[in-house]
Amino acid sequence: MPVEDLPLLPSGTRLCAVSDVADGTARVVELGRGWPIVEVIVLRRGDRWIGYHNRCPHQPVPLNLLANVFVVGDALVCDHHSARFNVEDGYCTTGPCKGDSLASVALAVREETIVVA
Repeated sequence: MPVEDLPLLPSGTRLCAVSDVADGTARVVELGRGWPIVEVIVLRRGDRWIGYHNRCPHQPVPLNLLANVFVVGDALVCDHHSARFNVEDGYCTTGPCKGDSLASVALAVREETIVVA
């Protein structure tokens, strides 16, 4: 799904509790009901929070086949085609979508809750 076709997420939308994501890990949060399902990848790096739409730029599929995102060091790896994306900026460094990027979601912490900024 092209970035321009991704749904806008209202500011303040609750994603998860701070305690739901351990430092150095990520989790997928499903929002709402309907089609297409909107999922956000929430990554934690110390006190920094990074968010992306869980949608590979190569094909409109989630990055993960399992219940969570496959994080290898400083990269997210797409389970479908092994594309690797930098955690910090979502840029694809290897795979069929090399040079593309994940669609980012701005995050904020409010009262120990991660929300869309």
